[in-house]
Formats: sequence, structure tokens, C-alpha cells
Amino acid sequence: MLNLDLGMIFGLDGFNTSFGDMGYPSLFTRLGLLLCIFLWSAFWMLKMADERGNRFRTYITLYMSLILCVSGTSLFALKTAGILWFLVGCTVGRPKEMQAASSANVSQPSSI
Repeated sequence: MLNLDLGMIFGLDGFNTSFGDMGYPSLFTRLGLLLCIFLWSAFWMLKMADERGNRFRTYITLYMSLILCVSGTSLFALKTAGILWFLVGCTVGRPKEMQAASSANVSQPSSI
């Protein structure tokens, strides 16, 4: 990380440079720091259905932070990322107000 210049940190320079197993430098040179911050904050703004989803999101961010310390490509491999984002989709839910409104609007079958 100390060898990156400003252009590399913002993803403007060094795209073809191989960083091996250094996750953060390869992520910054390919996406840029601003896009990484935007995607990180967008992930935290996802509405989770319950506390279990919030805990799972916390564990995912811890996993992402740690895996980028040792590998630049493991986070984006299909065997990891596919399962991870499928589970995120399962835990993301509608806000509780919408759940209550939709359950109140469910019409009872009328008998003829």
C-alpha cells in the first residue's frame, strides 16, 4: 500500500500491474478508492428484514475486510461471491412498515 501513488489509489493508473496476493492494492487500482467507498456505504444502507440480517451483514463486512488482506481475487471468485451474494439477497427484506401494510391489505377469500 505504501508504494501506491495517488493515481493508483484512485484507479487511474496501474491497472495492468500485478499485485499477487495483495487485495487492497489490486482493488484500489482496478476500482478506485471513491468507488470502493461508495459501494461499501451502499452495502451498509441495505435494509435488512431483522436483526439476523444485520448481524450477517456485519459478519460479511468483517470477512470482506480480512480476505482482502491476504488475497485480491478470492472475494470475487464465483465459488465465494456467488454464495455470499445469494445469502445477502436472502437476508435483505422489506422494511417492517411495508410488511405490516402488505399483511393488512391481504383480502380474505369471500364465500359466495
